[in-house]
Amino acid sequence: MGYYLGVDIGSVNAKLALIDENGSVSQFDTEKVTSSPRAAVSSLIARLGEKLDLKEVIAAGVSGSGKSVIPAELGWTEYSSSLAISSGLLHRHPDVKTIIQIGGQSTLLIELEDGLKKPWKVASNPLCAAGTGRFLEQQAYRIGISLEDFARLALGFEGTAPRIAARCSVFAKPRPILSISSRRGFHSMPCSMHYVRVWPGWSLR
Repeated sequence: MGYYLGVDIGSVNAKLALIDENGSVSQFDTEKVTSSPRAAVSSLIARLGEKLDLKEVIAAGVSGSGKSVIPAELGWTEYSSSLAISSGLLHRHPDVKTIIQIGGQSTLLIELEDGLKKPWKVASNPLCAAGTGRFLEQQAYRIGISLEDFARLALGFEGTAPRIAARCSVFAKPRPILSISSRRGFHSMPCSMHYVRVWPGWSLR
């Protein structure tokens, strides 16, 4: 059987997915980017090579901010993050209309109409050295909870979350320290953090 390999190289993690000829996910793996994106990809490929003969890979594609680390002579096809994300979600959820993807450095807002048959709209926040998803991860760590619990607090908050005026993560960081001094602030702060880093007043209209 032949396989199709997809690798996404982000600023925080590198992800690998192996699809068989029937369109089913055969392998999925992720590796933290520590020393370099190239090292993270090498670790993923090495682990994959322990499970199957890499000669069975028919084609390979790469996306993400670090996709340039794949040498051109390997013949991997490069894809934009928006196309890769949309195609993958449509494969599992054909009726999807709106996609919000939170990456380590940036967030994408994608609006689809009739799948990929019509032009889709994409908006992104400006790249920030302090990160987007990485910033949220850091704030969860600061208050001693997991990123999953941080997201649950944000989704479960009812009411109007305190506004954080700073667009830059560096200047937004002091605000959570003030917010968590009260119980209500502790629950509203994750919601505020998501708004300031993930939803900076975008419009696709």
